[in-house]
Amino acid sequence: MDSHASLKLVPSQRAPRLARAFAADALESWAAPVEEVDAVQLVVSELVTNAVLHAPESPSITLELFRTGEAVRVLVSDASPHEPVRRDGPVPWSARSGRGVALVDSIADRWGTEPRSPRGKTVWCELRAEPATP
Repeated sequence: MDSHASLKLVPSQRAPRLARAFAADALESWAAPVEEVDAVQLVVSELVTNAVLHAPESPSITLELFRTGEAVRVLVSDASPHEPVRRDGPVPWSARSGRGVALVDSIADRWGTEPRSPRGKTVWCELRAEPATP
């Protein structure tokens, strides 16, 4: 069974928390295992946080979740054309940011970015999921 949920967020400090709660509610309504909910919440939090920090000019941030077959696809869209960059090497322990993309890369099975028309981008990732229970 395929499922879809979406949420439009105001780019603010509250956005990552609201996005995590929304993702948990959506996946729980789809009967997803707890481990899957936790992993999705983590990547959602990182991607929305990146959008808040690096696309402050965006009038909104859109979060979309898709459950298809044995995968969960997470999409976060904003108005900035700048793609996230994975840093090479370790991030200093004192750094206040810089770990999000590496974290998404380590949790997701695959991720990437796509330009959005007329402006902006969508950062997406996919995580393997348990087959949906009827």
